[in-house]
Amino acid sequence: KSMPFSQATAAYLEEKQHDNAPQTLVEKGRTYKDFTDVFGDLDINLYGKPELVQWKTADLKRGIKANRINKRLGQVNDFFNWAIRHGHYTASDKSPVEGLFIANKDKLAAKVEHYEPFTSDELKAIFSSAYLEDMPKPDHYWIPIVSLFTGARREEIASLKAANVKTIDG
Repeated sequence: KSMPFSQATAAYLEEKQHDNAPQTLVEKGRTYKDFTDVFGDLDINLYGKPELVQWKTADLKRGIKANRINKRLGQVNDFFNWAIRHGHYTASDKSPVEGLFIANKDKLAAKVEHYEPFTSDELKAIFSSAYLEDMPKPDHYWIPIVSLFTGARREEIASLKAANVKTIDG
C-alpha cells in the first residue's frame, strides 16, 4: 500500500534496526530528511527519476564529492528497493535511483587522496606543550588525540558517545 515518504522510511528504518549499525541508521535518517526537505513529504509513488536527478544535481552544485553523493543515492536506492519488495512503491518495478550513480567504485577508489603519515618531528610540533592552550574545548582537544591513537576519521570520532568509549588494561 502506498504511503507518505516519511512513514515509509520510518518503517524501513525500523526493519533495518535488525541488520544496520545504529550510526548507519542515523545517517540514513538524515539522508531521508534531506530528501523530504527538498521535495516535501509526498506519497512515495510521486517520486521518480526526475526528482532523484534534481536531488543529485543539487548535491553536485553544493560541492558534495562523488563518493558522498553515491552513498546518499545508495541509501535512497536501498529504501526504494525495499519499498518495491514490500508493495509500497508501485510507480515502477525499478528504483528511480537506478542508473544515477556518478561512477563505479573502482573509478572512485582511484581518486581517493592518500596522505603520508606524520613524521616524529611533525607530531612533536602538533602536540607540543602549547597544544592544550590551543585547544580550549574538549572536543578540539580529544578528537586529534583519539585519531592519532586509533586511525579513525574525525567524523567517526565526533559521532562517538561516552558509552562507546571503554577503558581496557588501564
